[in-house]
Amino acid sequence: MEVESAAVVRVLVPAEYRFIGLCRVAAASIGAELQFDVDQIEDLRIGVNELLSMLVAVSPAGSTIEIIFRVFDAHVRIEGANPQVPGSVDLPVDALTTQILDAVAASYGWRSGTFWLETHAVHGEQGRTRR
Repeated sequence: MEVESAAVVRVLVPAEYRFIGLCRVAAASIGAELQFDVDQIEDLRIGVNELLSMLVAVSPAGSTIEIIFRVFDAHVRIEGANPQVPGSVDLPVDALTTQILDAVAASYGWRSGTFWLETHAVHGEQGRTRR
């Protein structure tokens, strides 16, 4: 079984709400590169916005978030982390955020100061999972 290799893009941003837009633009650009349709690009932007907003909410002032885009042929995996968020602090998620993420991502998850989201060029309701 051959393992698909990924192009890796890393973005470091201050853990501030005003820099979330920069990450949304990066996500949209990568989605366009993968030839996602307009709705899939918007889904990717929304997913990044939701997860980054939660991470910024628990990030200490002056800290930095690293976003890693792993770009494959037909999908992208986005990981975000702030190592300065204590391990005992979980991301603040509510029912609306869960509904949004269920609608826009093939799969996603979070744990303390980290999150991940994955989406594919073509995805339906099948295969959407939350971990």
